[in-house]
Amino acid sequence: MNDVVVLDKLDKEILSCIQRDGRMPFTAIAEKLKVAEGTVRKRVARLLEEGVARITGVVDPFRLGMNFVAMVGISVEGDSPERVVADLVKLPEVRYVAICTGAYDIMMEVVLKSNNELYEFLTHKLRKVAGIAGSQTSLVLKVCKESSAWSGWAGIEEEGGSHGRDGLCEAAGSE
Repeated sequence: MNDVVVLDKLDKEILSCIQRDGRMPFTAIAEKLKVAEGTVRKRVARLLEEGVARITGVVDPFRLGMNFVAMVGISVEGDSPERVVADLVKLPEVRYVAICTGAYDIMMEVVLKSNNELYEFLTHKLRKVAGIAGSQTSLVLKVCKESSAWSGWAGIEEEGGSHGRDGLCEAAGSE
């Protein structure tokens, strides 16, 4: 497992700002949080280097006509889901893969344009992956929550005390 990174209040506030708008200039973040731009720049560089965050564009597949989203539960032959996962992650239709406990060894999300593409994926591509004992597919009818702005991390206890600011970027995003 990775080492746990401890965030202080300022780290969390900076993360909140870049999570709301990954293109927000460091000068604007610094102004909102009442710190120097250099402080923000150095903190962001450290958070990116430590793998706490990454700044990326998020594509909405529905806006591109990719309207068939399916969750696929996969049972693995033997005891090595890692070998199956190594093949699954190479498939361009696969958006998410996780090794898990429960009814299936692996859960996977696939995104496609049509029912026919789903058929082709399941009957031709997935069946060629060695080590799969079986699978069950559920079509997603409605996405009720999907967020790249997950903020569950914000409640993590911090070290280093308070900087005297509360949720400035959250409030700024709702103006």
